Amino acid sequence: MNVQSKQLGFTLVELMIALTLGLIVTAAAVQLILGSFITTRLQEANSQIQDSGLFGIDYIVKDIQMLNFGNSNQYEIKSNTPRGGVVLTAGSATSNLNATLGGTITVADVVSRSNGPSNMSRIVSDQLTIQFVAPTTMFNCEGVSVRTGDLIVQRYFLRKDGNTLSLVCDANTPTPATVMVADPADVTKEVEVANPAQNNPTAITGLGVQAQVIIPKVDQFKVLLGGMTDAGNLAYYDIETFKSKANLRVVALKLSVLIRSDTAVPSQSINPAQTFDLFGSTVTGLSGTLTDTTTANRVPRQLYIATVALRNGLGRNND
Repeated sequence: MNVQSKQLGFTLVELMIALTLGLIVTAAAVQLILGSFITTRLQEANSQIQDSGLFGIDYIVKDIQMLNFGNSNQYEIKSNTPRGGVVLTAGSATSNLNATLGGTITVADVVSRSNGPSNMSRIVSDQLTIQFVAPTTMFNCEGVSVRTGDLIVQRYFLRKDGNTLSLVCDANTPTPATVMVADPADVTKEVEVANPAQNNPTAITGLGVQAQVIIPKVDQFKVLLGGMTDAGNLAYYDIETFKSKANLRVVALKLSVLIRSDTAVPSQSINPAQTFDLFGSTVTGLSGTLTDTTTANRVPRQLYIATVALRNGLGRNND
C-alpha cells in the first residue's frame, strides 16, 4: 500500500502579497504616528504663542491705560508736554521727561524711538516709553512695589536673549520710603526719617539696569501713535514721523507684536517666507518677511495687534 504525502504552504506569490500588505499597513501606522506627533507639536506651539500674546499684551495695555495719570493741569499729550504720558522727548524743562537721568542711560536711549533689533528684514523694532503717577500702591513692570503718588517710568523694547529676541520692560527705581539724614541732636550721627513719594522728581535712577521679560520669543514690536489735530482729525503715525509734528495730540496707541514658538515644527502648512502685515496692508512700509526664509525656519508665528485709547490724554489744555 503506497501512501503519498503532500507538503502544504504559501506560494511565493502569496508570500510577496502578504509582505506588501504588511509594509503598507506598517507605513500607514508610521504615517499616522508622525502626523499625530506633528499635530501635537503644532498645537503646543500655538498654545504657547497664545498664552504669551494674550497675557503679555493685556499686561502692557493695562499699564498704557494709566499713562499721563497724575499729570496735573496737563490734559493733553504732545511732544513738548511736561511729564506727558508718552515720552517722546527728554532732557529739558519743556520735554516730556524733564527729570535728570541717573546711571549710564542717555536721553537718546530713554525716549520712544525706532531703531531696535528685529527678526524682520529691513524693518527695525520700536521702543515705547511711558510715564504716570501710581494711582495706588502697585508693582511696576520689574516687580518692585511702588507707593501711591510716586512717578513710574517704563520703557518697552526688544532685547536679545540667547538666539532670539524678547519684549522686555525697564522701570525706574521707586522713591525709597525712608532716608538717612543727619541727627539734629548730634551731627555725627544719622537718623532714619520718612521720605514722601515723588510725583515730579528732579532726578530718576534705575533705568537701563534690570529690564524684565514680558513676552518671550518676539520677532517684531511696532508702535503707531494716534495723532489728533485741533480740528479733530485723527491719523496714525510711526514714532519718528510723529516727533516731527509738534502740534498733534497723542490720543491713542496701536501695538503690533509678532510672537514665535520655541522650536520649529516640520509642517508643510508653515511657510517660512510668509509676509506679515504689521498693521494691515493699508499701512505702507510695515509689511515684510523674516530675515530667515529657509525651510529650516518653519516656526509657528502669530501677529497680535492692540489699539488703546489714552483716557488720561483725551482732554485739552486751556492755553
